[in-house]
Amino acid sequence: MIFRRAGSGDPDVILVDTRWFSTDYLAHKLASRGIRVHAFTAPPRWPPSYLRAVYPYRSYLEEPFGDQRSDSFTAMVERIGPACIIPCSEQALYWMWNQPGHIQERSLPNVAPPIRPLLLDRTLLLAEAAGWGVAIPTSTPLASHDDCDAAIAAGLPLMVKSGQSVGSTGVALCRTADEVIRAFDKFSGRPASVTAQRYYAGPTYLAGGLFVHGKAVHFYAGEKTVMWPSLTGYAYELRSAGEPHFSTLLQAAETVCKNLEWTGPASFDFVLGEDGQFRFVDFNPRLWGSAGATVKAKVDLYGGIERWIRCGDAGPPSRSVPGVSYRVFPKYTFDPSDMSAWRRLSGLRDAPWGAPSLVAGELLHGLGWQVKRAVGRRGRLYVPLYVPLYVPGCRVVCPRVSRGARNPAFPVCLYRSWFPGATQAACATAAPPRRLTSGRGQPREPKILHDVWKTRNRHKTLRDHERRRQALLPGFRRLAQNGH
Repeated sequence: MIFRRAGSGDPDVILVDTRWFSTDYLAHKLASRGIRVHAFTAPPRWPPSYLRAVYPYRSYLEEPFGDQRSDSFTAMVERIGPACIIPCSEQALYWMWNQPGHIQERSLPNVAPPIRPLLLDRTLLLAEAAGWGVAIPTSTPLASHDDCDAAIAAGLPLMVKSGQSVGSTGVALCRTADEVIRAFDKFSGRPASVTAQRYYAGPTYLAGGLFVHGKAVHFYAGEKTVMWPSLTGYAYELRSAGEPHFSTLLQAAETVCKNLEWTGPASFDFVLGEDGQFRFVDFNPRLWGSAGATVKAKVDLYGGIERWIRCGDAGPPSRSVPGVSYRVFPKYTFDPSDMSAWRRLSGLRDAPWGAPSLVAGELLHGLGWQVKRAVGRRGRLYVPLYVPLYVPGCRVVCPRVSRGARNPAFPVCLYRSWFPGATQAACATAAPPRRLTSGRGQPREPKILHDVWKTRNRHKTLRDHERRRQALLPGFRRLAQNGH
């Protein structure tokens, strides 16, 4: 790795792919230490152009990532003369490998060509790690449905994984044979291999930090106490690990990184088996999404990156303080999960309030995303409608059905005219249907939702509601007839 040291002045750094909050926070941390930060990214989710002034980037260039050299990025590098280029996602790291050699050598990390196939297919990396003495899950390669049948015969449940996966993308927890087949069919179209790993019921741990020639200078290890999707998804909350788990994770991470000759940020996923042994399941060759946990756990990750950029010395080692909980911002507050609204709001406790502009920007983005989900394509707000069905001895509520909210919300009772299979007893116990009026003031009963709430796109909306009604009809008919 070759960095252009800035001497007595402040160095410039280019962050590649700034579509994640963890990247914005890294930019803030570097800028607060005097480094001039620039961004080269695909069209970002955030911030919009009118808010970029409050973000720490000195310059901003957008261009989709392709599979060829980028002349605009080359011109940007020549104009800025950065001391370091940090790819902040796996897509950005792989894209950097297509750039000229004098640009690649400034990358942090700068991955040697013999190591690159191991990152492009994690199955190969796990196999190499087993040879280095790191425990990995028992797995079966899947190349056909016959291989799937053999893996199923060995026992369920299974974790079916693609060789390239980020978070829950490319990972499926399969409890039935049909789920294994569907997961294999879904992942087999990707360039990486597919494997079926044994499922271990223990907790998942994250271990990550800044490595220099394979040695962990600044290191964090913690248990993922809240994940979404559960068991396979992103970490929403972590609790830093204590001994003896911390030392075990540190040793395994350094073993892998030393064999990769790794210099730069990276993180690992480990699962703790029922036998008390950690097994290495994934490697992230970048700054990970929950890296903010290192600040609360007293790991000087960002200071180490800044010192390494300036003078090639990451500073004195730091280790995470055990027992410190961290709720990942903004995932914990805004991303889909099964948590209550009040519990989501508690995630603001661990927001990086030392960077108020970033927090405010993420809150605006999160609220805007929620509103966008609730707004139709024509700018009309949509709210959920719960349709109750009253059956003797039980009350069943169907899934949510979105509707245009021009008129106030009110419940619509399902009755015999809506579901012809409903028994007379079920209809008698149902609440009396509310008499509504059409546009001409004539009484009307809500046979389908669109008869009550009109939209400009009448026919499409009518078809959508009718399709939902037909999908729900068999279940409601069975409930109305049998009561269960």
